Amino acid sequence: MTVSGKLYSDKKEAGQALLTLMSIVSDSEERPVGEYRGFKASVKFDSFSHEFNMILRNNATFTFPLGNDIYGNITRIDNAINSLDNKRSTYVEKLEALEKNAANTKAEIDKPFSRLDELHEKEQRLEKLNVELTMKNNDNDTPEKSDSEAKDKKDIPIKTNIPVKSEKKKGYAYR
Repeated sequence: MTVSGKLYSDKKEAGQALLTLMSIVSDSEERPVGEYRGFKASVKFDSFSHEFNMILRNNATFTFPLGNDIYGNITRIDNAINSLDNKRSTYVEKLEALEKNAANTKAEIDKPFSRLDELHEKEQRLEKLNVELTMKNNDNDTPEKSDSEAKDKKDIPIKTNIPVKSEKKKGYAYR
């Protein structure tokens, strides 16, 4: 493992160098660490969870938490790298399933609609029903009142119980 430009072949020394580098980092900016097994490694402090995360980059980026143990951190890094084969096979299977689904969907799209005749019949029936409903609505409408009838209705006074001052008696009278 390379930490801060120095190559370590012993796990204990590499783990100690990593812990020393982590103790220097106090903000949440990503700091380059070095390289390990073909991956560029960096460390970042997560202020929300109050832990350090190791970030490994090659063709993809992998992030996982680090601890305070010299050997434990190296073991975590090894486990993360070793698990990549399993993750890769899982993603390859998902990709194959998606490609198969895409091919099936494309085949379905190219097929003609099997119930097209039924659709046309239903559309024609709907159009006839809409015409019938429109005709029924027109027959049931009441004829509109002429302008003179409407004007006569507006001139009719409406009785209300609004208090009005009466000049004959002291107090209020109601209309």
